[in-house]
Amino acid sequence: MGILDRISALITGFGHPTVREVRMARGAAVLRWRKAFRDQPELAEDLIRLSGLLAVQPHILTEGIPTGIAPVDPHAVMFERGQQQLAKVLLSLGGITPYELTQLMEKPDEA
Repeated sequence: MGILDRISALITGFGHPTVREVRMARGAAVLRWRKAFRDQPELAEDLIRLSGLLAVQPHILTEGIPTGIAPVDPHAVMFERGQQQLAKVLLSLGGITPYELTQLMEKPDEA
């Protein structure tokens, strides 16, 4: 039995979720993550920081002027993109809007 046959057998055995089941699962996830962000406000900031969501791509400087993007390992880039995508999904489940995202990351001027 080939791998595709096994996957087909698994799908047939468990069946596909209905649209209603998918919506209920998403709704439950939203409620969990919003509660988590409400109970632990620092959670959103940690997700942003740990995922590198707002990290800047390194540039090559020529006489102090950015002339191009520094070469990077494609595997590392894909890994970072995956982390960032997961963070975006979790933040959106928690109800964080793009405006709130920028507000979270802006540091007040220290006087």
